[in-house]
Amino acid sequence: MGAIYKTTTYDGYKLFLSIVDDFSRATWIFLMSHKSNAFSLLESFSLFVANQFDAQIKIIRSDNGQEFGDNHAMAFYNSKGIIHQTSCVDTPQQNGIVERKHKQLLEVARALMFQSKVPLRFWGDCVLTGTYLVNRLPNSAINFKTPYEVLFSKPPSYEHLKVFGCLCFISTLRQGRTKFEPRAHPCIFLGYPVSKKAYKVYNLVTKTIHYSRDIVFHEQHFPYLHISSSDTVLPNTIFLPTIAPEYPPSTDVSTSNVSDQVDTSAPSPDTSSNSPAHDTSVPSTDISQHPSSSSVPIVQSQSLVQPQLRRSSRLSKTPTYLQDYMCPSSIKQTTPSAAITTPHWCNLVHFSALTSVQQQQIDHLDHIHEPTTFEEAATSSQ
Repeated sequence: MGAIYKTTTYDGYKLFLSIVDDFSRATWIFLMSHKSNAFSLLESFSLFVANQFDAQIKIIRSDNGQEFGDNHAMAFYNSKGIIHQTSCVDTPQQNGIVERKHKQLLEVARALMFQSKVPLRFWGDCVLTGTYLVNRLPNSAINFKTPYEVLFSKPPSYEHLKVFGCLCFISTLRQGRTKFEPRAHPCIFLGYPVSKKAYKVYNLVTKTIHYSRDIVFHEQHFPYLHISSSDTVLPNTIFLPTIAPEYPPSTDVSTSNVSDQVDTSAPSPDTSSNSPAHDTSVPSTDISQHPSSSSVPIVQSQSLVQPQLRRSSRLSKTPTYLQDYMCPSSIKQTTPSAAITTPHWCNLVHFSALTSVQQQQIDHLDHIHEPTTFEEAATSSQ
C-alpha cells in the first residue's frame, strides 16, 4: 500500500492498495481515500477470488501496517484459515515481489503522465491504466508470458489499446440537443473501466467523466499540451494542428524609396483658377517632410551589423586514443573555416563500395514503417 499523496484525485482518492498474485504476477489496484478502507477491500477481494477463480487465498504477506494486523483482521484470517506473514522492520526485500511491482507501476504511471501532460489530479487514472498495461506485458518470472495469459489461460488482445491522454471526440446525447449545437465534445482518454465494455474519457467542456464505445480517437494529439488545468474549453474547440498561411517575405521600405515613388513632375494646383476643386488658402506641403496620416506607413530600414564571434586560434591536438579512428573532432584545425571545409566521415563511405548483402540490408531498413499506434503495432508483422 502506497503512502498518502499530497494531491487528491478529482474523485477524492489519496492513496492506493496494490495486490499481487505470487503465481501469475497479476496485479490489482484499488484507489482509497483513507487507510482504514484497506482491510475492507481485502475482504472483498477474498470473496472475488473465491467466486471468479474458484480458489482460496492461503497466505497473505504484507508489511507491518496496522491495517492488516489488528484484532478484526486476525479474526478474519483465523476464520478463513489464512496465514498472515509480515516482513521485518526496515526489511522491504522480504516482501520484494510487491515492492518491485509497486515501483514498476509508478514508473509506468509517470511515463503516461509525462507524455500526455495531464494535470496531477489524474494520477489515479495513470496508475490504473499502467496496471492494465503491465498485466498485458511479458514477465520474465513466468517464462515471458503475460500475467493475463497465466491467469485466464488465453493471450490478451491489444487491438483495443489507445494512447493515454490523447484527444478524442465523444458524441453528445440527442436528448436536450438543439439543431445548431455541436454533435461532439473534445475529451481526453483516461483508461479502460472494469465493469463496462467501453472507454473512460474526461469531457473537457462539461468537466465530467463519460463511458462510451462510440469515440473518435486522435492518438497523436494531446489537448493538455495546449491548455492548462484551469482553462475553460468551448464545445467546438479542436486541438488538431492548423496549417499557417504562407505570406510573401516582407521587404523594408525606406523613406527615400517612398519619396522616389511620388511623382514630383505633376503640375501644382492653379491658384489663379476659379475652380472650386482647388482651395488657395491651403498652403502647399512637401510630402517628404510632413507625411499625411492617411499615407502609406513608412518603415525605416536599419542595417544591423552582427558582431563577429571571437574564435580561438589555438591548435587542437588529436587524442592518442583516437589516432586509429576518423573523427571530425580529432582533426587539427588552424582556422574556423577549416571545420567547414572538412568533409564529414559519413561522406567518405560510398554505398557502391559495400557488398550486395549490405546494400540489400540498408535498402530494407529504409522501407521499414515504424508503427505509431497500438493498433498498427498489433497488426504489424515485424
